[in-house]
Amino acid sequence: MATDATGTPTSLGIPTYNVDADAPSGLGNTAQMQAIDALIAARISKPSGIVSGEVPVWNGTTWVRSSTTGLAAAGVAAGSAGQILATVSGATTWIQMAQSQITPADPAGTSSASTVMMGLAGSITPAVSGRVLFTVQGQYTCTSTTTTGITLGFRTGTGSAPVNGAPSTGTSRGNAYAIGVTVAGAYIPFSLTAIATGLAVGTALWFDIPLSTSVGTVTLARINMTAVEF
Repeated sequence: MATDATGTPTSLGIPTYNVDADAPSGLGNTAQMQAIDALIAARISKPSGIVSGEVPVWNGTTWVRSSTTGLAAAGVAAGSAGQILATVSGATTWIQMAQSQITPADPAGTSSASTVMMGLAGSITPAVSGRVLFTVQGQYTCTSTTTTGITLGFRTGTGSAPVNGAPSTGTSRGNAYAIGVTVAGAYIPFSLTAIATGLAVGTALWFDIPLSTSVGTVTLARINMTAVEF
């Protein structure tokens, strides 16, 4: 393109005049206008209906709203619902976060003053982060009354899951609770929540409830166990 604007272009590529050398032929001004037109034509146009918090996304033809068009990673095929994009062993891939939910049969009760496992055999195998949120809900009852004579906690471990009545084992997650009953045989609800981090990805982890009592026989019932990797 003929131009008499031979000065250093701006950061956007618009020609400038060299006032010591360029002749005022008008060609330089034309080049400037053409460069500005090209910049305007290449600008991102506001997608129809876009709202606060969204961003424009190029779909290969035009700019559209981020809420209606997914962002694809170059060289990675589309994943499935519920998957996340993660790097595993140096490779970028779609993967499903681990989750587990069980409703075990009511375990045999215990009259042991030493903490024993309930043998609930909850299990999860972390797949991505090694961070897991655990929740356990259920009810407990005792054949005798006590104010704080029952101890209930939460433990995890690897390898074979402990059976009902096995000595306390694994890693304690959170505090153990001293609880009681005011009416023998009454069912009292309980809920436990714990977060475990730094777990080995690909290694199965069991989770279970340790229990002890200083009076009577204590029994768990109607248990729901959930583990979700995050």
